[in-house]
Amino acid sequence: MTLIINLNCKEGIVMASDSQAVALSSNSVPIKYDIQKIYKIGKHTLFGASGAISLIQRTEEILQSFKAEFDKGLTTGLRERIKSELFPILKKASEDHKNYHHSADGMPTINILISTMDSNRNYRTWHIAKDCNDEFLEKVGYTASGNGDLFAYTLLKNYTPKQLELKKGVLVAYRIMKDAIAVSAFGLSEPIDIWTLKDGKIENLDKGQIAELNERYLDWKIKEAEVLNLQMAV
Repeated sequence: MTLIINLNCKEGIVMASDSQAVALSSNSVPIKYDIQKIYKIGKHTLFGASGAISLIQRTEEILQSFKAEFDKGLTTGLRERIKSELFPILKKASEDHKNYHHSADGMPTINILISTMDSNRNYRTWHIAKDCNDEFLEKVGYTASGNGDLFAYTLLKNYTPKQLELKKGVLVAYRIMKDAIAVSAFGLSEPIDIWTLKDGKIENLDKGQIAELNERYLDWKIKEAEVLNLQMAV
């Protein structure tokens, strides 16, 4: 499983993910390990994806090859060039799987999120689906990708990211990731990886910042319980 969330806040972008991946050993035994799921592309673009690791790696290679163009802005021409390179790779992966397994079950797929700052300093979130259909999602204010996305959407509906300062958006993102991991029976795991894009600058939160977030998260939960107790006492 994977969970990646993207919040379009007042001052910029927050993108967060869990870190667990699962592969099969030579004896077909599932093996868990940590993997990076969010990447920096150029100066002010973030890329996150859920799906087959091999397709995520190929997608990152393609996006990195366009990093200079990303720095100039996410134009229609750039979007079409990226999709034209992605489509044959995704199509071949599907065809190879069906030819080998004689079934579409377990077919490798990918779900792509790209957040960037355009030439007008607007923050855009571009979603590319497994069939290369695409859309912009910044007007919604949030999106999630991966097997844990339904849980994330349930929580995200309690907030309005576009009205949140970036600092608060980071805490909301951490809480959603933390709670999703807590209820997941299998597939989601810490460490939580959080990236921000503000004023054209990208930051990847370090271990100290994540530890501080955890303290704020625990304090939030305590205060939430106190409010509930007060309401129940009325």
